[in-house]
Amino acid sequence: MRIEGLEEIRKAIIAEENYADAFAAMMENADNDGVNPPKAPKVSSKNFKKKYPKAAAYLWAESWNYASNDVKSSAGSRAMDRIEAGEDYEKVLKEMQEEWSTYVAGCAWN
Repeated sequence: MRIEGLEEIRKAIIAEENYADAFAAMMENADNDGVNPPKAPKVSSKNFKKKYPKAAAYLWAESWNYASNDVKSSAGSRAMDRIEAGEDYEKVLKEMQEEWSTYVAGCAWN
């Protein structure tokens, strides 16, 4: 599988998470005067997601794949497979959300 921009977005997300963790650790350290804060990442996952919308769609579907609800997880897994297969990611995400919405609406009456 090769989705253009996927690795760039993943790396940017990791860099942002590492920065947030390092910054939080600095703030919690009572002996740190903040003179040497961690360096902010030079890349932005937000910018990469705009540049690579198919990869961003794949990551969204992937996040659903890890859901604890079986229906949501299955919808995310199918969406990932469809995006990998080259289907239109916008259509795939719309159908993924519709599947979940239909399920949730059905649960409301139970």
